[in-house]
Amino acid sequence: MPLTDAEAKAFWPSTTSAARSSISAQRKSNQAILDYVNGESKMTDAHAKQITANLLEAEADEARARKSCFGRVAKVLSGKKAARYLQIESKMRALQRFDAAVVIPLVP
Repeated sequence: MPLTDAEAKAFWPSTTSAARSSISAQRKSNQAILDYVNGESKMTDAHAKQITANLLEAEADEARARKSCFGRVAKVLSGKKAARYLQIESKMRALQRFDAAVVIPLVP
């Protein structure tokens, strides 16, 4: 995404800050996936519910982080560029989720 020097100077610190806030959500999501994979053979109803609750919480945290990121980016870029940035991030995240969905089996 082409940025002017002034835009880049303001943009990169705002995305770095936003990336830090989404790391926690990603860790929660990764942990839920690991809990599922590691417990797949002995999955109980209670364990499945807990893992799903953790995953949904991680997704909600991620949505809050994305909203916060957009707010920061929208302060330093035009509306179109801020929207494009969020679209690019969303597409990359969709590809990551697809890759995970391909290899993670459904709950038995």
